[in-house]
Amino acid sequence: MSSGAACTSNHPEPSHVLRAIGLDDDQVRGSLRFGLSRFTTVDEIDRAIERIVSTVERLRRIAR
Repeated sequence: MSSGAACTSNHPEPSHVLRAIGLDDDQVRGSLRFGLSRFTTVDEIDRAIERIVSTVERLRRIAR
C-alpha cells in the first residue's frame, strides 16, 4: 500500500495517472494504491477493506 505513484516510489509524489484521469488535488492526495498479486487471497482483501474502513471512520470522528 502506498499513497504515491508506483513509478515514483523512491520519491512519493501524487500520482500523475490519477491527475490525468481528472481527479483534483485533494482526491489525488487522499488516494491509496494497493499492490495485489496472484497469491493475494479474497480474505486478505476483505480484511484490508475492513481495517481501512474502520480507520477512516475513527479518523473522521477525531477530526470533528
